[in-house]
Amino acid sequence: MLYKDFIRHTDSCPFCDKSNNRMLLSTQHAYLTYNIAPYHTHHLLVIPHRHVESLSDLQDEEWIDIVYLQKKSLSILKKLGYTSMSCLVRE
Repeated sequence: MLYKDFIRHTDSCPFCDKSNNRMLLSTQHAYLTYNIAPYHTHHLLVIPHRHVESLSDLQDEEWIDIVYLQKKSLSILKKLGYTSMSCLVRE
């Protein structure tokens, strides 16, 4: 399922609901989770805890946590046997 299809069935931000128990890792400002509408197997997401409309709204501390979790996610994917990965940023 693509996000455009997933979003049609929800009236709130799918990332703000932290009760889903899908967090793999969490820091003070962001968390790592798996994608429920993945483009690829083992599709991971790094999401700030604070709801923001734009990446330009993120504070420096949030960026630090996001980059840390991106590195952790790459490590997880390497342990799963991946030798090449893509990091996508969506504004």
